[in-house]
Amino acid sequence: MRTLILTNHLSQFGGSEIVALEAADEFRNAGCQVTIVSGYIDQPVKSELQNMGIPFLLVDEFHNRDGFDIIWSQHHLLSYLISKWGSDIISNSYIVSVSLSAFHPLEVPGAVADVADIILANSPETARKLTEFGIHPDRVKVFYNAAPNSFLRECNPSETLKKLLIISNHAPPEVLDASAILHSRNISVDHIGKPYNQARITPATIGNYDALLTIGKSVQYAILSGIPVYIYDHFGGPGWLSLNNSHDAEDFNFSGRCCNRILSGRDIADEITDGYSAALEAIQVIKDRVSSKYLLHNYVSEVLSLAKQRVQRSIPQDMSSLLRREGATCGELVNHLRLTYQQSNLIKHLEATIADMESARTSQLDEIEHKSRTLDELSDKFSALESEHTLLRDTYKTAVRSLRAEAGTMADDITRLSRALTAAQHDLDLVLKSTSWKITKPLRALKQTLSNLRGFS
Repeated sequence: MRTLILTNHLSQFGGSEIVALEAADEFRNAGCQVTIVSGYIDQPVKSELQNMGIPFLLVDEFHNRDGFDIIWSQHHLLSYLISKWGSDIISNSYIVSVSLSAFHPLEVPGAVADVADIILANSPETARKLTEFGIHPDRVKVFYNAAPNSFLRECNPSETLKKLLIISNHAPPEVLDASAILHSRNISVDHIGKPYNQARITPATIGNYDALLTIGKSVQYAILSGIPVYIYDHFGGPGWLSLNNSHDAEDFNFSGRCCNRILSGRDIADEITDGYSAALEAIQVIKDRVSSKYLLHNYVSEVLSLAKQRVQRSIPQDMSSLLRREGATCGELVNHLRLTYQQSNLIKHLEATIADMESARTSQLDEIEHKSRTLDELSDKFSALESEHTLLRDTYKTAVRSLRAEAGTMADDITRLSRALTAAQHDLDLVLKSTSWKITKPLRALKQTLSNLRGFS
């Protein structure tokens, strides 16, 4: 069947974007020819769409008036298309009107809900809100923000918590504080979500972890995979999903608004470490009880079955006029939101550029400071060496002067000794040549003999 997926924006991996992507994938797997149309398309979802190989385009570029067998309508793009081409474009279509929030303005049901064949609500809370807007409960079906069948598997988390994954586009400060505390307790913690690490969550992604800290559709992922999940985000939350709180948490789409319980980072970290074993046991029981209603395949199969039985739709003139008037307004809203998204992304790009420039500036300043410190250290070493050189030079000069003085004194002493030796030699020569020396020679010999004889006695 020719299937059209309509959603307001496809840019970041948020709730409505993921529902649209998963619905498109599920219809395609069922053999449908799928086209995705949106009011705004940007990265990183644009790359994901290209990888999926599903045709996509902006709503203002969409010119297919031949109609579709199935229209999966999120937000208000369908009434915008009706305002351009008239209500005949939906006369042969099975319309699924999807509401994904009980309070977001874009999820308020428009006139399309009055001509839709089925209205899907992501949670019981949203379903109740739809009835408050005058939609009969029999026309509303809760699809529990169901997930692809690929998440239904056995992941076998560790008996002790070793690796935790935070999935959040708006993690509050206390969750970030808890992450740091858990790191200090030797528990590895990773974070997927805005602003730094956007990625589509897959079974392989969560299969690498023992537990998740998250809200929304990621909770269904965890339940189907049998991975313990701690429910907490910017609305607070009940903590570990358990048999006691699963019903209330589900009622509010696992958003954390079931209790509005706000904790400190340390309290969150303590609950995560202390309650992991109990959560590990509970998740298996919960999975066995509820996994069938969390499978998107079941709801798509029902839509396909009902779509085959559709009959041509007849729309009264007053309803057609209402749809066109509302669609004209929605077209202006689409343009306004597109401009808002573009400006927001431009601001984020500029902020990222400024942050990069500031980081580069800080790095350069650090490098300059490092080089300045190095120069100061070298200057100090040079000054020390210069002082040492001056001291050695002065010491050398003093030593040279001292040695020269000592050498002069020694030279004078040698001269005097030399003169004294010469005079003594002269005197000795005179004695040896004298007559008295010669006359007394026999007496010296006799004296020597007597001295020798005394030595033998």
